[in-house]
Amino acid sequence: MKGGTHDDFETRYWLNTAAAGGWVTILMTVAGLVYLVLFAAPEHRLGLGLMLAIDGVSGLLALLFIPWRRVVASAWREGIFLGWSLLTVVIIWLSALFDGGADSPLQVALFLPVVFASLSFPVRGVIATALLAEVAFLTIAFGGLHGGYVLVFGAALAGTSAMALWQSTIHAAWRRELALSSTTDPLTHLLNRRGFAMASERAFAALVRHGRPVTLAVIDLDYLKTYNDHHGHQAGDELLCWVGERLLQSVRVGDAVARLGGDEFAVLLPETSPEAAEPVVTRLSAQLAERAPHCLGIATAPKEGASFDDLYRNADAALYERKLLRPPQVESPQPVEVNPSRA
Repeated sequence: MKGGTHDDFETRYWLNTAAAGGWVTILMTVAGLVYLVLFAAPEHRLGLGLMLAIDGVSGLLALLFIPWRRVVASAWREGIFLGWSLLTVVIIWLSALFDGGADSPLQVALFLPVVFASLSFPVRGVIATALLAEVAFLTIAFGGLHGGYVLVFGAALAGTSAMALWQSTIHAAWRRELALSSTTDPLTHLLNRRGFAMASERAFAALVRHGRPVTLAVIDLDYLKTYNDHHGHQAGDELLCWVGERLLQSVRVGDAVARLGGDEFAVLLPETSPEAAEPVVTRLSAQLAERAPHCLGIATAPKEGASFDDLYRNADAALYERKLLRPPQVESPQPVEVNPSRA
């Protein structure tokens, strides 16, 4: 069961951030080399050249050698990016010190890692980078610059840091919203296929590690099309939302409820054997029976599926087997219209 593109978007975003950082590092190294040749004092060139060499190597590593796709997919992603930014601040700081300290124009480059941090870092990463940049500037300026320059430069750096922090907060909110929309059904606000697949991955990870069974219930509403034809699609949407609410009321904390599409719902019961699942399934079936005729199929891993796809196929097969074995109805028991007193 695959769907959604949030992870792909997030991966591309971090990869683009790494590429941008690499190219800007190379650009600044080239600018630094030009400065070294044309403007740096002879006694400053050795130390400054060493710092530029380190900076250039870091840029080339970022562009050509570091396996960013693996880094982005790892738990160390934010730490590695933060370390890169902090290293850049240190390189700029040392470069300015080698170039004469307070008299060096290289201190202006301290703005760059702060801006870079705002692209994708969490708030704590932006704060750490901004604080280090501010401290670096103050140590460069100490005793060598007049108060007015220190005030204006420090305030500008602090203002840039504040905007970077605000931008990081906005990015974090956007990513949370994107993550939510990519895993949630917009009508019922249950999990969608993608969100349900993510929940199943966690449940099967517990199954592999601890041998705890996973039970899946697949639910198919009956006669929804007929109900829509008779009462309109708005009434059908209301019925689907009602079903979602009743399912959520019937399950336990830690269970996952999803609308897989159309009239198909599913409930995942992690760490639940068939015997333990029985009262939960009985309860949710009784809840739905108030308004929504349905059919339900159940399967439990690992006995009925070593993977989620196998488990889903077996639960779906059980559902359709039950449909075939049901006695024929003289008149189809359509879903019941909403009663305001019971809504």
